[in-house]
Amino acid sequence: MVSKEQQNMGNDELEKEDTEANTESDAKEDDIETADKTDGVLNENTAEKRVRHGRAPLITAAFIFLAALLFFCTWKCFFDTNINGTWEIEIVSSDNSEKVPFDLTFCGNKTVRFHSGGMVYVGRYDFSNDEGYGDVLNLYIPVYGQVQLFKFNYRFEGNFFSGRVLKLTDLSGMFLAPDDSSSKDDDVDGKKKITDSVDIDGTTYYRWDFSPAVEEYKLSKYKDFKKDKNIIGSWLYKNDEANYAYTMTFNDDGTFEQLAPELEIHGTYTVKDGVCYTKFYLISGVESEQEFEYKSDGKTFGFEDYEFTKTNDKYAYLSESNQ
Repeated sequence: MVSKEQQNMGNDELEKEDTEANTESDAKEDDIETADKTDGVLNENTAEKRVRHGRAPLITAAFIFLAALLFFCTWKCFFDTNINGTWEIEIVSSDNSEKVPFDLTFCGNKTVRFHSGGMVYVGRYDFSNDEGYGDVLNLYIPVYGQVQLFKFNYRFEGNFFSGRVLKLTDLSGMFLAPDDSSSKDDDVDGKKKITDSVDIDGTTYYRWDFSPAVEEYKLSKYKDFKKDKNIIGSWLYKNDEANYAYTMTFNDDGTFEQLAPELEIHGTYTVKDGVCYTKFYLISGVESEQEFEYKSDGKTFGFEDYEFTKTNDKYAYLSESNQ
């Protein structure tokens, strides 16, 4: 039989065990809570480090892009030697009535357009190096069916802010030469005002300063301009035997375009009693005027022995000439 004292001792031991168990449980809960808090801090720090680490390549890429952009802008503004685009000088026409633009347009496919007044000669170009003349620009321009070679020493001056200049020294002696024997005295004086002479090995060459421009065809229109609705639009002429084609376009505003593979003519026109009058500037700045009788019913157009068909594309001659 268990005495009362023994029962009390047993109860005290049980209470002591319960107390120790509760204390151990509370300690474990505190440890878990502390661990959770620590893990949370560690997780936040790790996430922040990952974000910073992820941003680093983006920041590096941004700096590289900005550096490349700065380099390109600097080169474009101060060191650009790209010849592509239109370059222009202006010469007073022989009758002193207008300033006639002389444009050179260089295209990326090595095509060059020599534009004078209302005439555009379409040729090609390339570059070479000469021991005596340095960097040389070669223009191959078809003139009256014959390809002429024009050679220039070239260099660039200026920049985007002060204005770029393409300096061409005429080595062939045929391009806009001021002292051309066919030029009038007034023409010679006018040309010499916009050029300077260069002596190379005892020979005098002329240097021209071309500035960037937009290719335009500014010609005075007929004061009494009249149009015929039957000829408005583009017309295609084809000669299958010669594998040759060109187009003529008459616009509502009194301008016309005659486009062929190697030559373009841009001018103005008017009509009167079945006769078409056209005018444009020749390469020398002299105004040329031509007239011809024509017939048209709106579907066909012809003059002399030339028969044209209506087309919606003024550049249709390009595909027809290459067939």
